[in-house]
Amino acid sequence: MPSNLITPNEVTRIITAAMPQGRVAQVPLERAYGRRLAETVAADRDQPPFDRVTMDGIALRSEAVAAGQVSFPVGGVHGAGQPQPELAAPDQCLEVMTGAVMPLGCDSVVPVEDITLSDGVATLSSPQDISPWRFVHRRGTDYPIGQVLLQPGTLIRGPELAVLASVGRSEVSVRRWPSALVVATGDELVEPGNPVAAHQIRMANDYAIAGRLTGMGLTEVSRVHLRDDPELIAAEMARGLEDFDLIILTGGVSRGRFDHVPGVLENLGVKKQFHRVNQKPGKPMWFGVGPTGQPVFALPGNPVSALVCFHRYVEPALRAMSDEVMPPRQVELASSLSFSNDMTRFVPVNLLPGSAQAQPLELNTSGDFFALAGSSGFCELPAEHRVFKAGVELAFFPW
Repeated sequence: MPSNLITPNEVTRIITAAMPQGRVAQVPLERAYGRRLAETVAADRDQPPFDRVTMDGIALRSEAVAAGQVSFPVGGVHGAGQPQPELAAPDQCLEVMTGAVMPLGCDSVVPVEDITLSDGVATLSSPQDISPWRFVHRRGTDYPIGQVLLQPGTLIRGPELAVLASVGRSEVSVRRWPSALVVATGDELVEPGNPVAAHQIRMANDYAIAGRLTGMGLTEVSRVHLRDDPELIAAEMARGLEDFDLIILTGGVSRGRFDHVPGVLENLGVKKQFHRVNQKPGKPMWFGVGPTGQPVFALPGNPVSALVCFHRYVEPALRAMSDEVMPPRQVELASSLSFSNDMTRFVPVNLLPGSAQAQPLELNTSGDFFALAGSSGFCELPAEHRVFKAGVELAFFPW
């Protein structure tokens, strides 16, 4: 490996160490799904908060049944959501519904199918089955007041939303996604929908990256196109460093006469962490940290290179920034591959239906992003090997 190149593992380590922790924000409960909790959530009261009836039927005193009583006058009807009533006399019962507060003076519930109601009297069909607290969900048996229910970093899904609602939370603290500026550089680029000359191409990288950021949950994502003019790039990047938490550029990062991005960024106080990685595609990738800690990713302009670098490095770093660490995914190579040099390779693949096997795709160049349409993602083939036989397990990154 050339001495001026670093490995993908070193890239991951450097980026991880440089990423700031996501800021905490309060969001309404209905917008919290899929976010990571940024606070400890404890029970605000016992759960259940009262002795809860779990069957439709009657509530009575088990002592009366133990003494031989099998018929009980019904003293009233008590439903869920009503204040707790009191049994008027120990030889009576109350008709109760599932979810109701257990009446004061009662300690057992008899299901409706085990009684016969006639002229306001309930007669038990199986008195031998009656026992204290039968069909009663006792107060605090799920958890007591003050018990920690959710820890910081918990992924909020349906069950977690139910817990949050049950403890009265209308808002919740989550890791806020950063605001992001996506910059496409290049004189050759034209906005889709505008006339395109024979020597021009339409912008694609910024749309792909901005779309993925929005799909991840980022709500403040802006795009801008900059010509290969160092003064113009410097002015826009100065504004970007003031206004955004994160900047992602594509293009202008290699070693050509018009590749101004690295020099401009460093002149603005963005401290370079690395430039050029021992990988294909995506070797020219650059990464730095702005004056106030903003991550600045400068990705190659070739579309396949830009997409691979984004999904391999930027997306995992952003998820970690918001406490959303994604476990590595492994797949099996469906057919053998070999390479002539010791570089890490990122190979687009299709996952075969119903299996964990990945079929490699052939690309003409790192600009051949048309071949990526419909593909599943890409596999990482480590530089330590040049021959990869079918069946070998590899890290997989979905688009």
